[in-house]
Amino acid sequence: AQKEVIKSVVSIYTGTPGNKLVKPKYQLADKQKEAYVAALKFYKNQQLDVYDELFSFEVIATVIKANAKKYGSNYLPIIDYLQLIEIAGITDEYKRITELTRQLKKLTGKYHIPIICLSQVNRGSEATSSKVPHLSNLRGSGSIEQDFSTVGILHEEEVKDGPNKFFWNVEKNREGAVRQLEFKFDKTLMQFEEVY
Repeated sequence: AQKEVIKSVVSIYTGTPGNKLVKPKYQLADKQKEAYVAALKFYKNQQLDVYDELFSFEVIATVIKANAKKYGSNYLPIIDYLQLIEIAGITDEYKRITELTRQLKKLTGKYHIPIICLSQVNRGSEATSSKVPHLSNLRGSGSIEQDFSTVGILHEEEVKDGPNKFFWNVEKNREGAVRQLEFKFDKTLMQFEEVY
């Protein structure tokens, strides 16, 4: 996972497609190699730490607490994704997700930090005419809607005679308006760009 994050950052920073970063020494021209080195330095300076083997909430919470104390308001934890996290003694998914969202909300309040948490959606929306997922399609528990301050759902709309469209639907926003944002997606750079 960390290698993929680094590759994505470098790809966006340099404008180089990810498939050319598999073996940069042989695939990049001299100027591109200079940009590649600069991008790696940029990545290191961002203090981006990737923990791709943490699945226990108890361990994840310990990491969040330690980093929140160290970096304060400059710290932004991102969890990918909610349904993968385990809690000791709770096997039922509904109860587990309910407890997870409650504990994450407590962490944001105690340390005054935002936490971005990715979540799966169920396939219920595919049975509707619009096929657009909503809050009710978040997998596991209604506590996601209840406990999180902002909830946005990304969905892809197929277009027959052109590139597919991507929409970010802000379904809940405790601090502002609910709205829909349109994005285009560059597969070569793995980058979303808002359409104005």
